[in-house]
Formats: sequence, C-alpha cells, structure tokens
Amino acid sequence: TDVLAALDRVDRLRTGRERGAAAVLDRLDALANQLGRDAEAAGTRDAARLRSLAATINGRTATLRGSPRPPRME
Repeated sequence: TDVLAALDRVDRLRTGRERGAAAVLDRLDALANQLGRDAEAAGTRDAARLRSLAATINGRTATLRGSPRPPRME
C-alpha cells in the first residue's frame, strides 16, 4: 500500500538531506494530510488509528527535516 511504501522509503533516509529526500518527505506530508482527511470520515476507532498514523508520519518527517515535532493531533 501507499503507507507501507512511503514508510519503507523514509526508513532508508538517515539525515533527510540525501538526494531525493525532500521529495520523499513531501510525499509523506501529503500522505499524512490525506490520512487526517480520511480520519474525519471514519468511524471512531478507525479515526483514532488514522490520526495516530498521521501523527507518527508527521513526527518522522519533522525529525528528518530537523524541525521540532509538530503539535499533537487531537
């Protein structure tokens, strides 16, 4: 799936400054945003899981970009 493929690509990054890293991180940001939108339409349990996954992805991209962790999604 898209999520597994995106996480596999980010797992290969060490610093976030490798060639192509910006594109991978941008793709992950887009995926996290999509998961957040999907959570709005999902049932309670699925919504919590989707929000959690989006928050995890946001944290990974923030760390690789050297920024502070983004605020928690409620």
